[in-house]
Amino acid sequence: MEPTNKKVSLLRIVAATVYDSLLMLGVWFLVGSLALGIKFVFTGEVSSLHPVTGMSLVILSTWLYFAMFWIYGGKTLGMSSWKLRIVSHCLLYTSDAADE
Repeated sequence: MEPTNKKVSLLRIVAATVYDSLLMLGVWFLVGSLALGIKFVFTGEVSSLHPVTGMSLVILSTWLYFAMFWIYGGKTLGMSSWKLRIVSHCLLYTSDAADE
């Protein structure tokens, strides 16, 4: 099936962004929980992480999330779910093909 080249509405772009944001929230909870668990195992303390450590983990996990999806798929999960693809630096199109 040939992909269609329809311009994307702002609503679909916002929906894909919200979808990716919710997925990032889950990644942050997972990374934070793992970091607190590792801290507890090694120090025996049940306390929060240092703010610099926490922010570094957030930035690193966000970068890895988007980098891995762009390297291995060319788009994020939000873009895949809403069947979006980028065709140039200023154009975003929708694709009705299931494999796109």
